[in-house]
Amino acid sequence: MVLVGGCTVPLGSETTTRTSGMPAEDSVGGNLTIEQVLVQNGNFSTFLEAIERAGLKGAFTGPGPCTIFVPTDEVFAHLPDAVMEELFNDPKGNLAEVLLYHLAPGRYTISEITAAKTIPTVQGSPITVEATGGEVRLGGAKVVGSEILATNGIIYIIDAVMIPSEILLEAETAGAVVNITNTTNVTQEKTLELANFNSSPSSAEETNQSSEG
Repeated sequence: MVLVGGCTVPLGSETTTRTSGMPAEDSVGGNLTIEQVLVQNGNFSTFLEAIERAGLKGAFTGPGPCTIFVPTDEVFAHLPDAVMEELFNDPKGNLAEVLLYHLAPGRYTISEITAAKTIPTVQGSPITVEATGGEVRLGGAKVVGSEILATNGIIYIIDAVMIPSEILLEAETAGAVVNITNTTNVTQEKTLELANFNSSPSSAEETNQSSEG
């Protein structure tokens, strides 16, 4: 994998040609970059702090284009303290790997994502796509709301922190990580989220039943 100034492409990836897209004139982000959109929104301070800690600001602020999948501060707030501490205590290791797993080289519209089986990432491991009934999940994380266009790429808000299958956290083995899903025969994708993050009555009931079992 080559990491050069932002929105990088793994060597040999088919997506190396996916770098000519231009931002739409009526994009939500207007003339703002991905970083500027996230800063102005105000709900992604933890993700931005993680990027700073990992020394990856250049990877997320380059000319692109790239596609970024971003958990909100609320998602991070619901993660177990042990998970957050483990990630932030290893900024150049596991934290960097996790962040790059949320970054895809090239500009992916929602229609292109739903039509794909997997999305390549700068980290190297692909994210599995599941699109059913109008709901889109990436590695188990649900896409929330519409795509947000920026000058150097597209932003999607997700309701979980995605972890590549090769990253094994000590907190996970201790039972702090929930919602582990097998989405392909090749790659086990893991998401970190509160078991009852979706607070619908049916979701809460299912969570209670599973805990009682």
